[in-house]
Amino acid sequence: MPTFAQVADWLPEECWDNITELDRLPGFHGLAATFAERGKEWHDWYLHPEPETLPLIGRVTMLTIEMY
Repeated sequence: MPTFAQVADWLPEECWDNITELDRLPGFHGLAATFAERGKEWHDWYLHPEPETLPLIGRVTMLTIEMY
């Protein structure tokens, strides 16, 4: 599992804690790893004025669709 140090320059620790907890749920395994693998994309998504209007990054998009 990636560490907070990999995203500490832009992501609050509380958010990282939430991500790692979500990563433990079925359907979200690997979520935290995408922050290490595709950190620039997640950072851009995080800084967007309306991130909820953007697609999620990487495998998360597929997992979200499969859950519905």
